[in-house]
Amino acid sequence: MRTHGSPLLATLLLAGCFGEVIEGSGAGDGATETDASATDSASVTVETDDSGDATTTGSGGSETGTTAGSSGAATTEPVSTTDDPATTDDVTTDDVTATDATTDDTTTDATTDVTTDDVTTDVTTDDATTDDATTEADPCDPAPPYATLRWSKDAELNPPMFLQASTLLPGNPLIAISEVSNQGSITYSFDVACPGTYRIWGLTVDHQQYLENPDTYLVRIDGDDDFLWAYGCQYDEGGMWGWRRLRSYKYPICNTDGVTANLGPGTHTVRFRNLEGKNQFNEIAAIAGIVVANDPNFDPNSLYDPG
Repeated sequence: MRTHGSPLLATLLLAGCFGEVIEGSGAGDGATETDASATDSASVTVETDDSGDATTTGSGGSETGTTAGSSGAATTEPVSTTDDPATTDDVTTDDVTATDATTDDTTTDATTDVTTDDVTTDVTTDDATTDDATTEADPCDPAPPYATLRWSKDAELNPPMFLQASTLLPGNPLIAISEVSNQGSITYSFDVACPGTYRIWGLTVDHQQYLENPDTYLVRIDGDDDFLWAYGCQYDEGGMWGWRRLRSYKYPICNTDGVTANLGPGTHTVRFRNLEGKNQFNEIAAIAGIVVANDPNFDPNSLYDPG
């Protein structure tokens, strides 16, 4: 059988057993559950604005928490998120400043070291190299061997001197001749690099030994005075066509002095002026070329052998 009692009766019975019952505002365990529910239902969203900074917001726009006091009453306090951005800005600013300072110091030191060391080393090396090159550059001490052949075809002619092919010399080079006595000349030019004493040979023809035939020239080296070269007195040096060294002749004609030329660097000239015209045998003085050398024992045949 079920007995239905009144709620008042039940209350009185409990009071009799456990003491006074306190009726509150619905806090106690209910408040505790409310706190847990509020915490569990909160969500955090990270949003990025146009500037790229992150902003933290709670769901519903603000967060509230419920705290139970000793009296069982619930107190609501707003949760502030203002401190986080401020803290973040301070840290970011300090880091950037330190990084900039470090970068500037490093760049300045590296630039100074490289510029100072490299420039000093290069200038010192260049100066030393230049001094050594200046001290050693003397191509004429001693002078190297020098010998040059100049053909009549490359010389300057003054009429009535003219060129004609030789029928007796190998290769038939052009030879210079003048049929008129005391007229006509040929001038050879050559260059020397080093100063020194030079000797000159002429490739001439002597038709007969010890007979009156044309075999003389007046010779001038650069701007010096003319001297007589009676190459017929040197027949034994070459036969009919041969290389004969320049000599200065005085009367009697075959008394000779050897001729040397003291030349400096540059261009020099040797001029041959005709003295004797063609004789009754149609013989005439002729010259095919010259050789200039700084070796007194040089053999012109090494450059061209007339045979």
